[in-house]
Amino acid sequence: MRISIVGAGSVGSLLTHILNKANIEPVLVKRSPNTPTPTRILTPDGSEAKLRYKSTVYSYDDWLYSDVIFIATKAYDASSIIERISTSRDISLTILVQNGLGVFEEGVRRLGPGRIAQLVLNHGVSLADHDTCVWVGGSRSYLGMVKGYRNPYLDRIADLLRDLDVVVVEDIEPYRWLKLVVNAVINPITALLEVRNKAIADSELLRTLATMVCEEVRRIAGVKGIEFPRDPCREVFEVAIKTGDNISSMLSDLARCRKTEIDFINGYIVRIAEDLGIEATVNRILYIMVKAKESLKHCRNRS
Repeated sequence: MRISIVGAGSVGSLLTHILNKANIEPVLVKRSPNTPTPTRILTPDGSEAKLRYKSTVYSYDDWLYSDVIFIATKAYDASSIIERISTSRDISLTILVQNGLGVFEEGVRRLGPGRIAQLVLNHGVSLADHDTCVWVGGSRSYLGMVKGYRNPYLDRIADLLRDLDVVVVEDIEPYRWLKLVVNAVINPITALLEVRNKAIADSELLRTLATMVCEEVRRIAGVKGIEFPRDPCREVFEVAIKTGDNISSMLSDLARCRKTEIDFINGYIVRIAEDLGIEATVNRILYIMVKAKESLKHCRNRS
């Protein structure tokens, strides 16, 4: 099986490591030849592993001749990758690994529901430096497509990712919303307060705030007819505990003065609520505060 991973950050590194354990050396697609790429990963048991991959860049065509492609870029970069993939007939399955909503919908429109899947990844992973990735562990993750579709590669990929406790589900939509709640709580709160994930579960005040976010998203999801596969509040606290020492992607982005994915998370929730005529006050406040922090003077020169 020919597998490529677009995105040489922390998630791309984790997927590379897991595929390496299954004796697969993927093609890692970088923005440019000079893009720093981690060469090792620190695992939850304290061990260290070297990452094995073939390297290429976006502008080349070689990675388009793959059976399966993971898009592990930031949500705001995924659109151009999906557009590029839509020109290739060789790719049997594209798997998105983005936070929030919006990217999967675009993938379905451009590639068709039978060629696009979403990996809802519930693992904490971050970059310690340009050379080292740190994986702190996580919980069950989910792989699936639009209800009624089942790509032949889906079960094979889930088996390759078994060390991430990935299971295939018949309809990915409820699990996307479940992860949306997790992201809507953990990412903005940890980014604004500059704390690790475990603070969400450790602090009584933050548990109260987290519950307010969960209940707001639950109401919006209910109007849209989304039924959560698990209690969203419970999911948030379990993920916060199991990835307790992780530095969230949004905190990492703000620390490095990079653009965040807030528009695809709390911002997307606010837009859905507006369309439905529902108030999303808590999510709106978190959205505004993160956008304000993004625009602070010391974060204007983003990489």
